[in-house]
Amino acid sequence: ETPAYDGRHVAEVLDADFTEHGAPLVARLDRAKCHETDDVLSVFRRHGVLLLHGPPRHPQYYGQLERQNREHRAWLVCGLVPGEALGPALARMRAALNGLWRRPTLNWLTAEEVWMLRPPINDNRDELHDWVHERAAHIREDDVPGDLAMRLAIEQALTERGYLKVIPGLQVLCG
Repeated sequence: ETPAYDGRHVAEVLDADFTEHGAPLVARLDRAKCHETDDVLSVFRRHGVLLLHGPPRHPQYYGQLERQNREHRAWLVCGLVPGEALGPALARMRAALNGLWRRPTLNWLTAEEVWMLRPPINDNRDELHDWVHERAAHIREDDVPGDLAMRLAIEQALTERGYLKVIPGLQVLCG
């Protein structure tokens, strides 16, 4: 349970998650100001994780997760769960969302099943970061905005390494 949704606490949660479950190559965060703090960026650097932001004001990219988060916040705020029971209620919700909910976008697997099936990541993270940043700089030379250039460079890096298969209108994580 986190007392505030600010950069320091977001960094603590991410650091604990990466330490417990392993750091991904890339993590997508929304555009909340607390995701752009030095504390959060430091966690990403320390664990060798590339930060991916989606396009601004693009509901196809953020919409479903944002709606779910709004619904969950409303459920928690309305007082149905007393304060002392909130931690266990959140743990049950997370377990249900990750371990029980079969998703069509994950081939009707749960997020937990997909996570357990993932191959080990053996890429050199420093080389990956260097390649992505060099590629993004090259893309920016064509007057492509910085965050879009970074998204495209990350997509290219993941595709070339076999972690992502891009089908027009659909992106599929491989592994």
